[in-house]
Amino acid sequence: MKLIDVTNSYATLVSKQLENTDARFVSVYSLGKTLVIHSTADTHIDVVLVNKTRDIKDLELNAVLEELLHTTVDNPELEIIRTHGCRLHRNGFIFLFYFECLSINDNRVNVT
Repeated sequence: MKLIDVTNSYATLVSKQLENTDARFVSVYSLGKTLVIHSTADTHIDVVLVNKTRDIKDLELNAVLEELLHTTVDNPELEIIRTHGCRLHRNGFIFLFYFECLSINDNRVNVT
């Protein structure tokens, strides 16, 4: 699996992330149909994986962890949060959006 840097295609997302969070660095990658957002702050690193059509595969998670954080899913200092889908009610209709978002917070980072 190969991460492709698509940061230039997400300029608005990157600028909003930099303006509204403590992030000092933000990059966006494509891993096939999975979007990966990587941000670094003074005290932590966040990595978010989003796929709007299916669950994040363990193979994808491991590839991202190895490539961006040089670690594995077994690292006890990682906080991994999984969320699934959402439901939107509008004008009497229910819209279901399926996605999985996987958020990884690496607190072991010492950014200089």
